[in-house]
Amino acid sequence: TDQNVLLPYSPAGMQFSMFDRKSIMLYAVDNRLTVGDWEVGWNTELSEQDKSFIRSRYPFDEKPIAELTVGGAPVDTDIGTAGEVDWYRFVVDKAGRFVIKTSGKTDVVMSLHGPGNQTSLIAFDDDSGVGLNARIQRRLDPGTYFVQVRHYGQTGVGKYQVSVTKG
Repeated sequence: TDQNVLLPYSPAGMQFSMFDRKSIMLYAVDNRLTVGDWEVGWNTELSEQDKSFIRSRYPFDEKPIAELTVGGAPVDTDIGTAGEVDWYRFVVDKAGRFVIKTSGKTDVVMSLHGPGNQTSLIAFDDDSGVGLNARIQRRLDPGTYFVQVRHYGQTGVGKYQVSVTKG
């Protein structure tokens, strides 16, 4: 108890915020264990100060959604860091069959979402393309569609191309 609770740490090299009685990181303290009238219940949700501190330590740099043109040249890109997820958007003006595919030596998986939102999954593919590439062929109605590409392995990186064609 003395070592882990009562002896203060040196602030040098530590990352911390001001004391926050509502912090989820604060242990519950029963009033019977204190001198006077001071207690803390079990905080089960992140406080506003917790959220602010987390944002300062782990900034979320959302990668922008890249545009794909139906029938356009394949987009040269890469999974530059482990765990990276790439998003693309394309617009279907007239209903028909479309092929969304990747090419290159990087083992990627791909999913198609929409129309109009990134949460409605339409299709998923791992290796239906050439080699370790993904390929989805679907009939799509007019609307905006989203393509998600990520590496097959959790720590994998590498270059690839992605394209969408009518056919």
